[in-house]
Amino acid sequence: MDEFQLIAQWVGWPVIVAVLVVFGSFAFWLQNNRIEALKDRLEDSSLKENNFSCDEYGIQIVSPPRLEQVPSSFAVSGVYKSLPRDKSLWLLIRKSDGNTHEYWPQTAITVNRQSKTWHSEVAYLGGSSWCAG
Repeated sequence: MDEFQLIAQWVGWPVIVAVLVVFGSFAFWLQNNRIEALKDRLEDSSLKENNFSCDEYGIQIVSPPRLEQVPSSFAVSGVYKSLPRDKSLWLLIRKSDGNTHEYWPQTAITVNRQSKTWHSEVAYLGGSSWCAG
């Protein structure tokens, strides 16, 4: 504490406050640029090569029907047209609240490659069912 008082007496409080504001602004600007750079990297197509969409492989939820009210735990089943051998399906619960989206992975999906069907169990607090690609 004595060092700060000595510096304040030597240069004055306004100079110290100005320096803190400048360095704080620079740190904020730097952090913002890092966040934007990360967003750009995530949007880069090279990072999306390992992702695929429901539409691309004909993945659909058959049960429960779209937007049906569901209990806190329930079975989910569906069909697909094709699924690469090196890919696996994951069932996620998504909660949207304005601009905030939260995702919760569920139990593993069991795939039947002969009948091109899949099923899993959901443990959630309830709400409406839907499938997003």
